[in-house]
Amino acid sequence: MNIKQIMPKSLVTISKDSSIRDAALKMKENNVSSVLIMDGDKIIGIITERDITRAVADGKSCSEPAIDLATKNIIRIDSSKDIYEALDLMSLNKVRHLVVRECNKDIGVVSMRDVMNTITLLMAEESSY
Repeated sequence: MNIKQIMPKSLVTISKDSSIRDAALKMKENNVSSVLIMDGDKIIGIITERDITRAVADGKSCSEPAIDLATKNIIRIDSSKDIYEALDLMSLNKVRHLVVRECNKDIGVVSMRDVMNTITLLMAEESSY
């Protein structure tokens, strides 16, 4: 099974001027664990639930810029790659989210949860035969 088959169908984004609170609200509205930070049409960072949790624990204000918490080294995977390749890439880079690319265009984000849920379902299907 490839990444495109399991990824959510749209990019969830905020602008580079957005606050930590804006990022958290966008995640809540879209029921996702990360948002991409954009400068125009270019991804300049990704912020995750973990980043926000750390910020709260460190006493940061929700009005501070989300980009200050963001990971700027974006790890990408081609949409045609197998889910096990995504798992390997996440493990190798110690990340839980990958930006999905197709024809040199970012089309989505796949999370560790997306990958593991799919692997669990596939294993359950195999064991039922």
